[in-house]
Amino acid sequence: INAEYMGYTSDAHFVLELVQNADDNQYPESTAEPALEFQLLDNCLLVRNNEVGFQAHHIRAICDVGRSTKERQGGGGYIGQKGIGFKSVFRVTDTPEIHSNGFHLRFSSQSEPVRYIVPEAIPPSPLLTDWATHILIPLKPTLATDTLVCQFEELHPTLLLFLHRLRRIRVTYTDTHTHTQEIRLAPHPSIPNMVTLHSNQEQCDWYLARRAVLGPIGRDGPLPSPT
Repeated sequence: INAEYMGYTSDAHFVLELVQNADDNQYPESTAEPALEFQLLDNCLLVRNNEVGFQAHHIRAICDVGRSTKERQGGGGYIGQKGIGFKSVFRVTDTPEIHSNGFHLRFSSQSEPVRYIVPEAIPPSPLLTDWATHILIPLKPTLATDTLVCQFEELHPTLLLFLHRLRRIRVTYTDTHTHTQEIRLAPHPSIPNMVTLHSNQEQCDWYLARRAVLGPIGRDGPLPSPT
């Protein structure tokens, strides 16, 4: 497992991996605002996502260290760096939990054989809400929570401009007071291709223009030459 994470230079990189995972997830048609929430508790991080939820093949893909069910999706892009996605949480935890769609599983970084992460069934967490997916991440004692808080504070609001589905990211943590950081993207009520980016008490309008560009290099290697 450790060899899979040699390319990660920061324990907090997993935050961006989880953001990318959430952006590539599928959401119910009735969901007006695909959202991801991080809540930093005592020695634990709770992650909530209002996606449709995990299926059996997603669990099998997580168990296999070298495989992902979401290597590429039509129009959706990729699941993080190296296709590891969820498994990057092992940088900061030894026993992450997934609670989604009736699955209640705990994984261990000490699983044998090394190629597979073998989950165990556990009771539902008392921290569950009505959100479809909860990921519970007990933090390693060596991880300074102040470092993690700084990484959350550095999530720039413009991140949402470059995501496909996510429209809101919320972070909550408590020291001497409870702090909430929220970024949200909403369509402009009257101007096409214009969006409003909300960040706590501030907001800013952006004009979005997209076009396909054929270049010599793709994210997974050289692109074929046009014929």
